[in-house]
Amino acid sequence: AEEVLVGLTLGSTALGYYAVAARAITLLSEVAFRAAQRTAIPVMSRIQDDKEKLREAYYSAIEFSSAVACPIFFGLSAVAQEVCVVLYGSMWKPVIPVMQVLGFGACGMAITIYTGPLLIALGRADWLLRFAFVEMLINIVIVASIVHFGLIATAYGFVARSYVIAVMSTLVTNRILGTSFKRVLGQVASPMIASMGLFVAVSEVRQSVSLQPWPMLVVLVLTGMATY
Repeated sequence: AEEVLVGLTLGSTALGYYAVAARAITLLSEVAFRAAQRTAIPVMSRIQDDKEKLREAYYSAIEFSSAVACPIFFGLSAVAQEVCVVLYGSMWKPVIPVMQVLGFGACGMAITIYTGPLLIALGRADWLLRFAFVEMLINIVIVASIVHFGLIATAYGFVARSYVIAVMSTLVTNRILGTSFKRVLGQVASPMIASMGLFVAVSEVRQSVSLQPWPMLVVLVLTGMATY
């Protein structure tokens, strides 16, 4: 929906920049989330009658996805400048700030991705349909409200939507399974804080070191990994 609105409001050039940044997020989402999300459905289905085990499995899944996703996406935000130049060329530099912003929505996505598997495991596909419909409406409303402010504002809208949906997801799981918002937040807190440290460390190294894009990307990735 955001790409349609960007194209209609800001034109085809802006849409091209946004689509390239969004594609990077999509590809990393496949790496960070999809396998775990597919595995979650049969695992949660087997323990659907034991609510306590199911809650613990849900918490563990969020902790795992946050531990993987937060450093990947915060890392992308940290090295977006080098990634864009190395992969796409210097003519795609307008993509850099958009990609940097989009990466900050990762921790919200890490919470949301297990809502679908959990609802399916509990036989509540009707709740999943409602959740998806509300998510779509929230996305359209947020993007439509801010897209005319430009690409960066639209990217911030994506991040805001990610965390709004994460809160909504937590409320849904609380209603159907009795999960704790505080516990969910606790599962995400450590990976998020460590990933912020990663971002700061990479930014500091970039200010201190002057290299060509390829070797700089390698140095920054290694710095981020070591920090995390």
